Amino acid sequence: MISNAKIIGRSHRLQQQNCQDAAFCGTASTHYHYGLVLDGCGSKYPEPERQTPSHNEVGANLLGTFLANTLHDHLLTLGNRPAIDSEQIIMLLDGIYQQCLLFLRQVVSLLPFNDDAAVTRFIMTRLLCTIVGFVNTPTTAVAFWQGDGYIRHNNTVITLDSDDRPDYLAYHLLGLNESMYFHTQTIATDQLSHLAVATDGWSPDLLCKLDAPHNDLLLQRWLNQQAQQKNNFDDDGAIAILWRD
Repeated sequence: MISNAKIIGRSHRLQQQNCQDAAFCGTASTHYHYGLVLDGCGSKYPEPERQTPSHNEVGANLLGTFLANTLHDHLLTLGNRPAIDSEQIIMLLDGIYQQCLLFLRQVVSLLPFNDDAAVTRFIMTRLLCTIVGFVNTPTTAVAFWQGDGYIRHNNTVITLDSDDRPDYLAYHLLGLNESMYFHTQTIATDQLSHLAVATDGWSPDLLCKLDAPHNDLLLQRWLNQQAQQKNNFDDDGAIAILWRD
């Protein structure tokens, strides 16, 4: 079973801001799964005469939709092969990284801007988001990321920390990101029961409380209940999780 959910954080509810996280998951070719979470940058964009509020949930949802659909299409093709190893998945992700950059450039090119400052403002307030995801096949699993968040496999939680300076993929459009690929980690699947990715609004302890399989509706209800507890989800939270048979 694979599912996803998201919750708006306490601070954003109080400020009447949108949830800046997004979550996606899917199954292709029966046993090929993917999960994604994206977190839009919430910082205001400083300019000489003003500070522009950020609405980077736009980028999280746009880029997440593109990435999820692209992954799904590629996994449908890979599913026709008898066996896929982690190197093939990583090569696939390298190509998808370039497709994501092309997608963002096309989004910017379609909008009528008056000057370079307007282009920069749009990128900085609409397209900055972190990405954490996984691809699971019958023989291997690969986690990938660009920015902060968490990866959980079984009861091991990996914290992805960029010291409050995430290498947003959209920084490429401004010449601020030199990376040309996702960071990746191969995960052994021989005894894998849980595989999850989450945004940095979560905590390792809270992630490890998810043991029994939940469909989308039950996962969302569980998330809503956890958000009512003290110290949980001051920031937005999103998760995509796979329970393997």
